[in-house]
Amino acid sequence: MRTLRAAIVALTVAITGAVSLAGPASGQGAPETTVVPLPAGEPAGRPSIIPTPNSGGTVEPGEPGSGAQYAVLALTVGGLAAIVMLIARDSRRKRDQRTPKPV
Repeated sequence: MRTLRAAIVALTVAITGAVSLAGPASGQGAPETTVVPLPAGEPAGRPSIIPTPNSGGTVEPGEPGSGAQYAVLALTVGGLAAIVMLIARDSRRKRDQRTPKPV
């Protein structure tokens, strides 16, 4: 028990020291920013890395929304459901074996 407490204290001290050393450097001012005007031909909105709906072409395999992604989701959900069902069935069997049945 003492070694566990000593390990927890040592880990806490190490993490605290690492966080304090990795903090931001003090004494530095805010970085300078510059405003660059947009050329006259471009829209005034911000450019986005996320495409707008109905702006792209067909969905390629492996992209979000493709059939392969839905198949992986279905297999994952099905696998989790099977695990839960097996655990529930096994626990019922063990409980029935452990509990004496009334006469």
